[in-house]
Amino acid sequence: MEKKGVWIVMGLLVIFSLIMVSFCYAQQPIKWRGQNAYTAPPDIGPFKGSVAGSGNGPVVLAKWLNRETKGQFQLELSPPGAIVPVSQMFNAVSKGVLDFAGLYYGGYHSGIMPETDIEIGLPFAWEQPEEAWDAYFNRGLINEIRKIYAEHNIYWLPAISNTRYSFGTRFPIPNPDAIKGKKIRALGIYGELVKRLGGSPVVIPAGEMYMALKLGTIDGSIFGLENLENNKLKEVWTHYVFTPNLNTIVGSFIINMDSFKKLPAEIRRLIDDNAKYIILETTMNDYVWDLYWATKASKEYPFKLVYWSDQDIAKVRKIGFGLWDSVAAKSPRCAKLVDIVKAQMRDLGKLHD
Repeated sequence: MEKKGVWIVMGLLVIFSLIMVSFCYAQQPIKWRGQNAYTAPPDIGPFKGSVAGSGNGPVVLAKWLNRETKGQFQLELSPPGAIVPVSQMFNAVSKGVLDFAGLYYGGYHSGIMPETDIEIGLPFAWEQPEEAWDAYFNRGLINEIRKIYAEHNIYWLPAISNTRYSFGTRFPIPNPDAIKGKKIRALGIYGELVKRLGGSPVVIPAGEMYMALKLGTIDGSIFGLENLENNKLKEVWTHYVFTPNLNTIVGSFIINMDSFKKLPAEIRRLIDDNAKYIILETTMNDYVWDLYWATKASKEYPFKLVYWSDQDIAKVRKIGFGLWDSVAAKSPRCAKLVDIVKAQMRDLGKLHD
Protein backbone atom coordinates (compact mmCIF):
# COMPACT_ATOMS: atom_id res chain seq x y z
CA MET A 1 0.00 0.00 0.00
CA GLU A 2 2.88 2.34 0.90
CA LYS A 3 4.52 1.50 -2.42
CA LYS A 4 1.33 2.37 -4.26
CA GLY A 5 1.20 5.71 -2.42
CA VAL A 6 4.75 6.54 -3.50
CA TRP A 7 3.88 5.88 -7.12
CA ILE A 8 0.80 8.09 -6.85
CA VAL A 9 2.86 10.94 -5.39
CA MET A 10 5.51 10.53 -8.10
CA GLY A 11 2.85 10.50 -10.76
CA LEU A 12 1.34 13.71 -9.41
CA LEU A 13 4.76 15.35 -9.35
CA VAL A 14 5.35 14.41 -13.00
CA ILE A 15 1.95 15.80 -13.98
CA PHE A 16 2.63 18.98 -12.00
CA SER A 17 6.01 19.39 -13.69
CA LEU A 18 4.46 18.96 -17.14
CA ILE A 19 1.80 21.52 -16.30
CA MET A 20 4.44 24.01 -15.14
CA VAL A 21 6.53 23.48 -18.27
CA SER A 22 3.45 23.94 -20.44
CA PHE A 23 2.57 27.07 -18.48
CA CYS A 24 6.04 28.54 -19.02
CA TYR A 25 5.95 27.91 -22.74
CA ALA A 26 2.39 29.19 -22.97
CA GLN A 27 3.30 32.59 -21.48
CA GLN A 28 2.80 35.47 -23.84
CA PRO A 29 6.06 36.84 -25.27
CA ILE A 30 7.26 40.26 -24.20
CA LYS A 31 6.20 42.78 -26.82
CA TRP A 32 7.66 46.23 -27.14
CA ARG A 33 6.20 49.13 -29.07
CA GLY A 34 8.91 50.69 -31.19
CA GLN A 35 9.35 53.12 -34.05
CA ASN A 36 12.05 53.41 -36.68
CA ALA A 37 13.36 56.85 -37.64
CA TYR A 38 14.44 55.74 -41.11
CA THR A 39 13.02 53.64 -43.89
CA ALA A 40 14.78 50.29 -44.19
CA PRO A 41 16.93 50.21 -47.35
CA PRO A 42 16.21 47.91 -50.27
CA ASP A 43 17.47 44.34 -50.31
CA ILE A 44 19.57 44.75 -53.43
CA GLY A 45 22.72 43.79 -55.31
CA PRO A 46 25.66 42.40 -53.34
CA PHE A 47 23.93 43.62 -50.16
CA LYS A 48 21.02 41.23 -50.49
CA GLY A 49 20.33 39.86 -47.04
CA SER A 50 22.92 42.16 -45.44
CA VAL A 51 22.44 44.61 -42.61
CA ALA A 52 23.55 47.83 -44.31
CA GLY A 53 21.77 51.14 -43.90
CA SER A 54 20.58 53.17 -40.90
CA GLY A 55 16.98 52.05 -41.32
CA ASN A 56 18.06 48.44 -41.16
CA GLY A 57 19.85 48.81 -37.82
CA PRO A 58 16.69 48.58 -35.67
CA VAL A 59 15.34 45.77 -37.88
CA VAL A 60 18.51 43.74 -37.39
CA LEU A 61 18.48 44.40 -33.64
CA ALA A 62 14.84 43.28 -33.40
CA LYS A 63 15.51 40.06 -35.32
CA TRP A 64 18.58 39.32 -33.23
CA LEU A 65 16.71 39.76 -29.93
CA ASN A 66 13.86 37.59 -31.16
CA ARG A 67 16.25 34.87 -32.25
CA GLU A 68 18.40 34.93 -29.12
CA THR A 69 15.35 34.79 -26.81
CA LYS A 70 13.67 32.08 -28.92
CA GLY A 71 10.73 34.34 -29.63
CA GLN A 72 10.11 35.40 -26.03
CA PHE A 73 11.07 39.02 -26.79
CA GLN A 74 9.44 40.79 -29.72
CA LEU A 75 10.33 44.32 -30.73
CA GLU A 76 7.59 45.57 -33.04
CA LEU A 77 8.76 48.44 -35.22
CA SER A 78 6.43 50.97 -36.81
CA PRO A 79 7.67 53.06 -39.76
CA PRO A 80 8.91 56.64 -39.32
CA GLY A 81 6.21 58.99 -38.03
CA ALA A 82 3.56 56.28 -37.65
CA ILE A 83 3.16 56.78 -33.88
CA VAL A 84 4.92 60.08 -33.17
CA PRO A 85 6.90 62.52 -35.32
CA VAL A 86 10.53 61.44 -35.62
CA SER A 87 11.72 64.62 -33.89
CA GLN A 88 9.55 63.72 -30.86
CA MET A 89 10.80 60.17 -30.36
CA PHE A 90 13.09 61.18 -27.48
CA ASN A 91 10.15 62.56 -25.47
CA ALA A 92 7.95 59.60 -26.44
CA VAL A 93 10.50 57.10 -25.12
CA SER A 94 11.18 59.14 -21.99
CA LYS A 95 7.46 59.18 -21.14
CA GLY A 96 6.82 55.55 -22.10
CA VAL A 97 4.67 56.25 -25.17
CA LEU A 98 7.29 54.17 -26.99
CA ASP A 99 9.33 51.37 -25.45
CA PHE A 100 11.98 51.77 -28.14
CA ALA A 101 13.05 54.22 -30.83
CA GLY A 102 15.86 54.04 -33.32
CA LEU A 103 17.90 54.59 -35.20
CA TYR A 104 17.64 57.97 -33.51
CA TYR A 105 19.79 61.10 -33.84
CA GLY A 106 20.73 63.10 -30.77
CA GLY A 107 20.75 66.37 -32.69
CA TYR A 108 16.96 66.48 -32.42
CA HIS A 109 17.11 67.15 -28.69
CA SER A 110 20.37 69.07 -28.32
CA GLY A 111 18.33 71.90 -26.75
CA ILE A 112 17.40 69.56 -23.89
CA MET A 113 20.71 67.70 -23.74
CA PRO A 114 23.64 69.82 -24.96
CA GLU A 115 25.85 66.76 -24.44
CA THR A 116 24.40 65.28 -27.64
CA ASP A 117 26.84 67.43 -29.62
CA ILE A 118 29.59 65.16 -28.30
CA GLU A 119 27.43 62.03 -28.47
CA ILE A 120 26.83 62.29 -32.23
CA GLY A 121 30.46 63.13 -32.90
CA LEU A 122 32.23 66.49 -32.85
CA PRO A 123 33.25 67.80 -36.29
CA PHE A 124 36.34 65.94 -37.50
CA ALA A 125 36.71 63.89 -34.30
CA TRP A 126 35.97 60.48 -35.79
CA GLU A 127 36.68 60.52 -39.50
CA GLN A 128 36.88 56.73 -39.43
CA PRO A 129 34.26 54.46 -37.77
CA GLU A 130 36.83 52.62 -35.67
CA GLU A 131 37.64 55.93 -33.97
CA ALA A 132 34.03 56.26 -32.81
CA TRP A 133 34.13 52.68 -31.52
CA ASP A 134 37.36 53.42 -29.66
CA ALA A 135 35.88 56.49 -27.96
CA TYR A 136 32.78 54.69 -26.77
CA PHE A 137 33.95 51.23 -25.87
CA ASN A 138 37.61 51.73 -24.96
CA ARG A 139 37.60 55.18 -23.41
CA GLY A 140 34.39 55.08 -21.39
CA LEU A 141 32.30 57.57 -23.33
CA ILE A 142 29.36 55.18 -23.34
CA ASN A 143 29.16 55.16 -19.53
CA GLU A 144 29.16 58.96 -19.30
CA ILE A 145 26.46 59.39 -21.95
CA ARG A 146 24.30 56.67 -20.38
CA LYS A 147 24.27 58.51 -17.05
CA ILE A 148 22.79 61.57 -18.73
CA TYR A 149 20.11 59.64 -20.62
CA ALA A 150 19.17 57.80 -17.42
CA GLU A 151 18.15 61.16 -15.95
CA HIS A 152 15.53 61.29 -18.71
CA ASN A 153 14.31 57.75 -17.97
CA ILE A 154 16.11 56.32 -21.00
CA TYR A 155 18.52 53.40 -21.42
CA TRP A 156 20.86 54.31 -24.26
CA LEU A 157 22.82 52.33 -26.84
CA PRO A 158 25.19 54.03 -29.31
CA ALA A 159 24.69 53.02 -32.94
CA ILE A 160 27.61 53.97 -35.19
CA SER A 161 25.76 54.71 -38.39
CA ASN A 162 26.82 57.20 -41.06
CA THR A 163 30.47 56.38 -41.72
CA ARG A 164 30.64 59.25 -44.19
CA TYR A 165 28.80 62.44 -43.25
CA SER A 166 29.10 65.52 -45.41
CA PHE A 167 27.42 68.03 -47.70
CA GLY A 168 25.00 66.76 -50.34
CA THR A 169 23.70 69.61 -52.50
CA ARG A 170 21.59 70.68 -55.46
CA PHE A 171 24.32 73.12 -56.51
CA PRO A 172 28.03 72.86 -57.41
CA ILE A 173 30.15 72.93 -54.27
CA PRO A 174 33.81 73.04 -55.34
CA ASN A 175 34.86 74.66 -52.07
CA PRO A 176 33.44 75.80 -48.69
CA ASP A 177 32.66 79.28 -50.01
CA ALA A 178 29.85 77.80 -52.11
CA ILE A 179 27.82 77.27 -48.92
CA LYS A 180 27.42 81.02 -48.30
CA GLY A 181 23.78 82.08 -48.51
CA LYS A 182 22.49 78.51 -48.92
CA LYS A 183 19.87 76.75 -46.80
CA ILE A 184 21.39 73.51 -45.52
CA ARG A 185 19.64 70.82 -43.48
CA ALA A 186 21.95 70.38 -40.48
CA LEU A 187 21.27 69.34 -36.90
CA GLY A 188 23.01 70.02 -33.60
CA ILE A 189 26.62 71.14 -33.76
CA TYR A 190 26.59 70.73 -37.55
CA GLY A 191 24.05 73.53 -37.80
CA GLU A 192 26.62 75.77 -36.11
CA LEU A 193 29.24 74.62 -38.62
CA VAL A 194 26.93 75.68 -41.46
CA LYS A 195 26.52 79.11 -39.82
CA ARG A 196 30.30 79.53 -39.56
CA LEU A 197 30.54 78.79 -43.29
CA GLY A 198 27.94 81.45 -44.12
CA GLY A 199 24.93 79.20 -44.67
CA SER A 200 21.56 78.93 -42.93
CA PRO A 201 20.91 75.67 -41.04
CA VAL A 202 17.45 74.10 -41.33
CA VAL A 203 16.12 71.34 -39.05
CA ILE A 204 13.88 68.78 -40.76
CA PRO A 205 13.54 64.98 -40.30
CA ALA A 206 15.29 62.68 -42.74
CA GLY A 207 12.01 61.49 -44.24
CA GLU A 208 11.10 65.03 -45.35
CA MET A 209 14.45 65.78 -46.93
CA TYR A 210 13.70 64.44 -50.40
CA MET A 211 10.71 66.74 -51.01
CA ALA A 212 12.43 69.69 -49.35
CA LEU A 213 15.31 69.32 -51.80
CA LYS A 214 13.05 68.65 -54.76
CA LEU A 215 10.93 71.74 -54.05
CA GLY A 216 13.91 73.94 -53.25
CA THR A 217 12.89 74.48 -49.63
CA ILE A 218 16.50 73.61 -48.83
CA ASP A 219 19.54 73.75 -51.09
CA GLY A 220 21.42 70.90 -49.51
CA SER A 221 21.93 68.79 -46.44
CA ILE A 222 24.63 67.42 -44.22
CA PHE A 223 23.76 63.75 -44.24
CA GLY A 224 25.08 60.24 -44.67
CA LEU A 225 26.14 59.13 -48.11
CA GLU A 226 24.23 55.84 -47.69
CA ASN A 227 21.02 57.83 -48.16
CA LEU A 228 21.67 58.19 -51.86
CA GLU A 229 19.60 55.03 -52.14
CA ASN A 230 17.77 54.77 -48.80
CA ASN A 231 16.07 58.16 -49.11
CA LYS A 232 16.37 58.44 -52.92
CA LEU A 233 18.65 61.44 -52.55
CA LYS A 234 20.49 60.34 -55.68
CA GLU A 235 17.51 61.90 -57.51
CA VAL A 236 17.86 65.33 -55.89
CA TRP A 237 21.48 65.71 -54.85
CA THR A 238 23.76 66.66 -57.73
CA HIS A 239 26.98 66.92 -55.71
CA TYR A 240 28.43 65.36 -52.57
CA VAL A 241 31.59 66.41 -50.75
CA PHE A 242 33.37 63.08 -50.43
CA THR A 243 36.51 64.61 -48.93
CA PRO A 244 36.67 65.77 -46.22
CA ASN A 245 34.47 63.50 -44.16
CA LEU A 246 33.00 65.71 -41.43
CA ASN A 247 32.66 62.79 -39.05
CA THR A 248 31.39 59.28 -38.45
CA ILE A 249 27.98 59.95 -36.96
CA VAL A 250 26.80 58.05 -33.92
CA GLY A 251 23.04 57.57 -33.76
CA SER A 252 21.32 55.67 -31.00
CA PHE A 253 18.81 53.08 -29.94
CA ILE A 254 16.85 54.59 -27.06
CA ILE A 255 14.81 52.46 -24.65
CA ASN A 256 12.34 53.49 -21.98
CA MET A 257 14.14 52.78 -18.70
CA ASP A 258 11.03 51.39 -16.98
CA SER A 259 10.53 48.94 -19.85
CA PHE A 260 14.18 47.95 -19.75
CA LYS A 261 14.12 47.29 -15.99
CA LYS A 262 11.05 45.05 -16.36
CA LEU A 263 12.90 42.70 -18.72
CA PRO A 264 14.13 39.38 -17.32
CA ALA A 265 17.73 39.65 -16.09
CA GLU A 266 19.04 37.38 -18.85
CA ILE A 267 17.58 39.64 -21.60
CA ARG A 268 19.00 42.77 -19.94
CA ARG A 269 22.41 41.08 -19.84
CA LEU A 270 22.06 40.09 -23.49
CA ILE A 271 21.48 43.72 -24.47
CA ASP A 272 24.16 45.07 -22.12
CA ASP A 273 26.87 42.63 -23.16
CA ASN A 274 26.24 41.75 -26.80
CA ALA A 275 24.14 44.39 -28.60
CA LYS A 276 27.34 46.30 -29.41
CA TYR A 277 28.51 43.48 -31.68
CA ILE A 278 25.32 43.71 -33.75
CA ILE A 279 25.98 47.45 -33.97
CA LEU A 280 29.53 46.74 -35.14
CA GLU A 281 28.23 44.44 -37.87
CA THR A 282 25.91 47.14 -39.22
CA THR A 283 28.72 49.70 -39.06
CA MET A 284 31.06 47.67 -41.22
CA ASN A 285 28.34 47.03 -43.78
CA ASP A 286 27.42 50.73 -43.79
CA TYR A 287 31.01 51.62 -44.61
CA VAL A 288 31.04 49.46 -47.74
CA TRP A 289 27.44 50.43 -48.60
CA ASP A 290 28.52 54.10 -48.74
CA LEU A 291 31.29 53.37 -51.23
CA TYR A 292 29.07 51.13 -53.35
CA TRP A 293 26.26 53.67 -53.76
CA ALA A 294 28.62 56.58 -54.35
CA THR A 295 30.15 54.70 -57.29
CA LYS A 296 26.80 53.50 -58.62
CA ALA A 297 25.13 56.93 -58.41
CA SER A 298 28.07 58.60 -60.13
CA LYS A 299 27.61 56.24 -63.09
CA GLU A 300 23.83 56.32 -63.34
CA TYR A 301 22.83 59.86 -62.30
CA PRO A 302 24.01 63.43 -62.89
CA PHE A 303 25.77 63.14 -59.57
CA LYS A 304 29.35 64.13 -58.76
CA LEU A 305 31.65 63.32 -55.89
CA VAL A 306 33.60 66.42 -54.85
CA TYR A 307 37.08 66.51 -53.32
CA TRP A 308 38.05 69.77 -51.68
CA SER A 309 41.64 70.95 -51.85
CA ASP A 310 44.02 70.43 -48.96
CA GLN A 311 43.88 74.18 -48.29
CA ASP A 312 40.06 74.16 -48.10
CA ILE A 313 40.05 71.06 -45.90
CA ALA A 314 42.49 72.71 -43.49
CA LYS A 315 40.24 75.78 -43.37
CA VAL A 316 37.10 73.79 -42.55
CA ARG A 317 38.91 71.56 -40.06
CA LYS A 318 40.09 74.66 -38.20
CA ILE A 319 36.50 75.90 -37.98
CA GLY A 320 35.28 72.45 -36.91
CA PHE A 321 37.90 72.02 -34.19
CA GLY A 322 37.16 75.58 -33.07
CA LEU A 323 33.59 74.56 -32.24
CA TRP A 324 34.74 72.02 -29.65
CA ASP A 325 35.52 74.63 -27.01
CA SER A 326 32.13 76.30 -27.53
CA VAL A 327 30.50 72.90 -26.87
CA ALA A 328 32.66 72.35 -23.79
CA ALA A 329 31.58 75.73 -22.43
CA LYS A 330 27.91 74.72 -22.33
CA SER A 331 28.22 72.77 -19.08
CA PRO A 332 30.76 71.02 -16.82
CA ARG A 333 29.57 67.68 -18.18
CA CYS A 334 30.06 68.85 -21.75
CA ALA A 335 33.57 69.91 -20.80
CA LYS A 336 34.29 66.46 -19.34
CA LEU A 337 33.05 64.70 -22.49
CA VAL A 338 35.01 66.99 -24.80
CA ASP A 339 38.12 66.29 -22.71
CA ILE A 340 37.63 62.53 -23.28
CA VAL A 341 37.53 63.10 -27.05
CA LYS A 342 40.47 65.50 -26.97
CA ALA A 343 42.58 62.98 -25.05
CA GLN A 344 41.68 60.33 -27.61
CA MET A 345 42.60 62.61 -30.52
CA ARG A 346 45.94 63.43 -28.92
CA ASP A 347 46.66 59.72 -28.47
CA LEU A 348 45.85 59.13 -32.14
CA GLY A 349 47.95 62.06 -33.32
CA LYS A 350 45.03 64.04 -34.71
CA LEU A 351 45.03 66.93 -32.24
CA HIS A 352 48.02 69.05 -31.29
CA ASP A 353 47.62 71.68 -28.59
